[in-house]
Amino acid sequence: MKRLLPLEWGLLAFIVYVVLRSGPTALARWEELSLLRSVNVFAALLVVGALHLLRRDLRTPFKEPPEPRQKALLDGTLLIASLPFVMAAYLRFIRWDVIGAFRRSEASDAVAGLGLVILQVLSFGAPTLIVWAAVATHFKQHGRIVWPKLLRESLAGAARMAREWSPVLLLLAAYPWMAAVIGDPPRSFDATMTAIDRALFFGVDPLDALQAIISVPLTEGLALSYTSYMLLYPLCMGAVFMTGDVPALRELATALGLALVVAYVGYSLVPVMGPSLARTFDVPLQYWVMESVKTAAMDDTRITYDCFPSFHTAGTVILAWGTWRHARRLAVVLAPIIVTIPFACVYLRYHYVADVIAGLALAAVACVFTPRLLARWSTAP
Repeated sequence: MKRLLPLEWGLLAFIVYVVLRSGPTALARWEELSLLRSVNVFAALLVVGALHLLRRDLRTPFKEPPEPRQKALLDGTLLIASLPFVMAAYLRFIRWDVIGAFRRSEASDAVAGLGLVILQVLSFGAPTLIVWAAVATHFKQHGRIVWPKLLRESLAGAARMAREWSPVLLLLAAYPWMAAVIGDPPRSFDATMTAIDRALFFGVDPLDALQAIISVPLTEGLALSYTSYMLLYPLCMGAVFMTGDVPALRELATALGLALVVAYVGYSLVPVMGPSLARTFDVPLQYWVMESVKTAAMDDTRITYDCFPSFHTAGTVILAWGTWRHARRLAVVLAPIIVTIPFACVYLRYHYVADVIAGLALAAVACVFTPRLLARWSTAP
């Protein structure tokens, strides 16, 4: 068996850390890994896999010109493989009335659920398209279907992809474990972070100063950027995988995963609740639509001490770095979200400036050293 990948070592180190901090029973709490966060990540992975295989099929030429009957069979089976999309869309959009929700002045609830419903529809239809694309590509390559060879190739490919994707996906899904690891710490470092912020701004508290520019349009825009953070993972990682294939995905996943391990350790060693939980403010944040969206997507799944370093910042910068290297067009499209997320972390009172600076530093280290780490791993005997 080939030696472990660097991220696999990082995952093992994280598991050991969890056991040492909270006992072996923490690993038995698998229900936390099946929460909405991990389910959505897995659903997004199915969609990415389907898109990748369909793209590969489109780029694969026929070994021999197909007969009209064979071409019609491929087209017909593609329509059949697409039926789960149609069925899921019909059932979900009829049972979950988006238009009715808006008409009943439940726009925020409709927006919050729309993305989830779309992801459910896409992921429900993805498996049949994955099977179709694998069979169609095999047929193009060999001129016929050799079932034993197709099964061996498909299983081997699935195993390779599972090895590349699983560590970072498991680390993302393991976020709720940190509540047990951190527990009820003897002290919070929020006062320390406030003091650091004031020192950085020559005695002025930046969070207090930001109250002068608070407005509903600005709050809505920054809340949209902040909430879009989880969408960046499937978008960026999927685009990197589809344009740069396995080496590019491995580089981005390694940088993200190892930085996430460091962030988890930071949460437990320097527990920080964040300004929204530790302080009160004279000027409240007011929203039109995005408050309930942000609450459902972020606040309801958040643990108490998860601020230092800001992985909202670190993860965004690492995703931007990987996308710029391997899928530059997408990086340009996502630039407004990527650029505003660090500021949104402070403006929306989730993080102190010190948290954001620590997140930037963590991202910088991950981006600089990950390519070197993988290069040394690939050349090691």
